[in-house]
Amino acid sequence: MRTLFALLFVLTAAMFGCGTAKADTLDTYVSTHGQTICDIIDRDGVTYRMFSDLSAAVVLDSGYSFYDTGRVIGRSVSQYCPWDYPSMVALMRRVQA
Repeated sequence: MRTLFALLFVLTAAMFGCGTAKADTLDTYVSTHGQTICDIIDRDGVTYRMFSDLSAAVVLDSGYSFYDTGRVIGRSVSQYCPWDYPSMVALMRRVQA
């Protein structure tokens, strides 16, 4: 369970933080998969389980670190489904509390 909380902490920091490492490849991944990521979020709702499963799927598909995966999800939400952003922020706050 501690590992899951640590993972969510890293993903949260990545999702809402800023940075420029791998920006080009992350942007390419988001432009290719961002709509699908948002479709999954909209279909399944913003839950811990959805975020965990989605993060694992992106890591396996892309080979990105969990940090970069959080950035991919954050950018996807920001670009393709901004209406889900408040729910994602609320989820991260609940997990960190």
